[in-house]
Amino acid sequence: MGDSMEEKVNSKNSDIKINVQNSTQIGRTYKELNFLKERITNVMEYCGNEAVSSFLAGALNEVGKARIHMVETTIKDAVSEAIDKAGISLNQITEDQISQAISKAAFKDTAGTRKITEKLTLSHAKFLIEEIEKEAERLGVAAVIAVADKGARTIAVHAMNDSYIASFDIALNKAYTSAALKMSTMQLKTLSQPGGELYGIQHTNEGKIVIFGGGEPLYLKENLLGGLGVSGGTESQDAALAAYGKEKFKEAFS
Repeated sequence: MGDSMEEKVNSKNSDIKINVQNSTQIGRTYKELNFLKERITNVMEYCGNEAVSSFLAGALNEVGKARIHMVETTIKDAVSEAIDKAGISLNQITEDQISQAISKAAFKDTAGTRKITEKLTLSHAKFLIEEIEKEAERLGVAAVIAVADKGARTIAVHAMNDSYIASFDIALNKAYTSAALKMSTMQLKTLSQPGGELYGIQHTNEGKIVIFGGGEPLYLKENLLGGLGVSGGTESQDAALAAYGKEKFKEAFS
């Protein structure tokens, strides 16, 4: 007779080691959050109940947010300490500059790497989506945001509360289009007009090609890493949010 779900989870959790000796309090807490993340992930692996799995996915997301907040707080404290020691007035440094530096560092830590290589990970995608969601809320847009890898395969998609049902597929297809054709969907809009070089392209690829704004390719220098798709507002709003996300991506790794 096979092991029960509880026995499988307990067995796997017994292999998780956490060393909190000689660590700072924030370091210990961060490790404990990692430990909690692994335990939740292990339970989800063996849980056959859809409702419980959905609840655990939400809990896992909250743990991730807590880890990001800790990183941001630690960096902010370190920046403040360095500024004090250097005798620099905070008036000489804009709040936006500090925010960008903290955002960049937190993004890299969340992704688990000090530099991005040729692969766009789930951690990168989730962070980018959350940044765009904040901007969408500021603009009053209930958006669906999708991120695809360089092979145009979807990595992650978030649907904000009250977003249009139709926006889900549109966002996915915008991310697909921008990655598959290595260009923004707004640029493609121009090229696909009657008489344009790519006229009629929207009828290829099983109808997944989108020829209006809201999709942006994600590049690091000359390397294509994936595509971003935003849907839910007007064309100009979707295009602006996608462009915002593209810039956030560049800021994080430039």
